[in-house]
Amino acid sequence: MKRIMVFMTIFIFGGMGVVSALDLPGSQLELEIQSLKTSGTDYIKSFSIQDDWDEFDIDAEDDGSIYDYEYKSPKKAFLYSLLIPGWGQKYAGSSFWKPLLFFGAEVGSWVGYFSYHNDGEKLTDEYEGFADEHWIEGDRNATSDDGENYWDWVRHPDYNVTPREHLPETRNQQYYEMIGKYDEFAGGWDDFWEINPGYDYENELVIKMTPNRIYYNDLRGKANDKLDIANKFIIVSMANHLIAAFDAALAANRFNKGNSGESWLSVNTELKKYSATDDIPIVKFTWHFK
Repeated sequence: MKRIMVFMTIFIFGGMGVVSALDLPGSQLELEIQSLKTSGTDYIKSFSIQDDWDEFDIDAEDDGSIYDYEYKSPKKAFLYSLLIPGWGQKYAGSSFWKPLLFFGAEVGSWVGYFSYHNDGEKLTDEYEGFADEHWIEGDRNATSDDGENYWDWVRHPDYNVTPREHLPETRNQQYYEMIGKYDEFAGGWDDFWEINPGYDYENELVIKMTPNRIYYNDLRGKANDKLDIANKFIIVSMANHLIAAFDAALAANRFNKGNSGESWLSVNTELKKYSATDDIPIVKFTWHFK
């Protein structure tokens, strides 16, 4: 309020001085301008003497209706929603649907993840159990080729198999992938010998897919699809954290601007010293882009 009073005083005195000076001769005009500068400066300085405050320094406590509000830290809002989406929005005073939206998306993404991940793990256990029962590796260090298993198929002279892929020592994820994916491991399926009798690995163009191998690959494909969807829910959750964090920081900024009384156009005044004895009051207009 004091700033407005000072500005209005300068504006009124300046306007009156300019109007009256229009009818004065040149020398008298200079005297009137000097008198106007001196009186304006003395009037402005009188505030610092009477109220003990610096020129044009406003005490925010004098206008509680504008400046009396709880400041919201954008950094805190950002971190809150980075940890728990929606928490920063609640802190920043956003409408109730925003915290609910971000928190609901977080809960939904984790529900989706666990649901699809559990289904994928169940199918994984199922196809691995099926392979353990129907894909017979045999003894990789034996010399005999009498049995119907993978290593006997590799060693059997009638099948002429030269493995290009090396089977892992343990039954890990790669092991279960290879036995269903590559034809050179087809001889391990217990129904291969019936459907592909006397198969020449080097000369035959296509190995006939057996029912057990088809069923196994179908199970494995479904399991992988479930696990891939589960991983996508993790990505959704991460994106939700980041979007919520930035939105909360912006919400905190909007809250502070909306309650600080800051407008797009602000007016500031200051004293500009043009000489050792003369101080001229300057009025600055500032336009804030939001």
